[in-house]
Amino acid sequence: MAPGAGDQGNHMTSIQTTFTPPLMTAYPSAQQKAPSVDSDVAIARAPIPPSAKQSALENAQAKADALRQALRSGDADERALTTQQFASGLNGLAASDVPLTPKQRQDVQTALAPLSGQQTSSVSQTVFESDAKLWEMIAKYIGDINKDYLGVYENVVGQYTAFYQAFSEILAKMGGWITPGGSSNTVKLDVNALKSALQQLKDKFSLPNKEAILFPAADSNGNVTGATQEKAEEWADELGLPRSCVKRLADGSYVVVIDMAPVNTMIDELGKLGTPGGDGKLELDNAKFQAWQSGFKSQEENLKNTLQTLTQKYSNANSLFDNLVKVLSSTISSCLETCKAFLQG
Repeated sequence: MAPGAGDQGNHMTSIQTTFTPPLMTAYPSAQQKAPSVDSDVAIARAPIPPSAKQSALENAQAKADALRQALRSGDADERALTTQQFASGLNGLAASDVPLTPKQRQDVQTALAPLSGQQTSSVSQTVFESDAKLWEMIAKYIGDINKDYLGVYENVVGQYTAFYQAFSEILAKMGGWITPGGSSNTVKLDVNALKSALQQLKDKFSLPNKEAILFPAADSNGNVTGATQEKAEEWADELGLPRSCVKRLADGSYVVVIDMAPVNTMIDELGKLGTPGGDGKLELDNAKFQAWQSGFKSQEENLKNTLQTLTQKYSNANSLFDNLVKVLSSTISSCLETCKAFLQG
């Protein structure tokens, strides 16, 4: 159980006592004396008919199912649309004042906890004065999580994949840059061609080019608005990148960029091999060539590992978001069954 969960449970129980049982709001008798309060307040406190709650729950359930389907499809545009629709459905539950049992409330907040490092700490740790407020906050954070959590990972993987594909194109040309030397014990390496290709790769994926930026993502117009230094450092840490990848822009904001350390090392190591001939090639004995090649492949492996790490983090983020939607969907389904049973009873 998360720290403080027991305390939350006690508070949640006291909140839940206003609903006995869930979704079964007692209506005032026609003979009851009207409350001596302002009419606007009286209207605001009017109970929501169970049929309206059922309609809101059915709508939210359908939107949750659509969002889960979008998450499985991997279509970012579809996910953005269905996320917005699901958030609207959750706001409908808030407006309909759909109540939760203490266990349901705890399950929802527990599902939010793994995401608390980025957007949801206030939701996962707060005791809400009403379930309507909880639904309202979840609706807001569902949209935030999609854009500022899952969307970040999606952009990071997209940017780094483009970089790695460009690097892979260099690897594909390596066969033409390595040829037999003048003797069986030597190899010729086209140092200038390889060095030039690596430098072009570095230039393309370094600032001020937008291809360099992993976080924040560019807007629909391709413009990047930097974040605070603290937020950029948080994301660098989250992505497993060194703080050296946090760069300050001219406007004073900060971004997280692709780690060029492996490429820099490749370029530096080429320079240490010696001065190539007029054709740009350098003849190396097998031992020296193999030592260089081993170091090059080591840096290549670093780039590959970074891509795999970022891809796995994106997959994990997608799973966490999917699990949250799954828990919300299950909770909504349970509330819906309770509502139907009440109406049929």
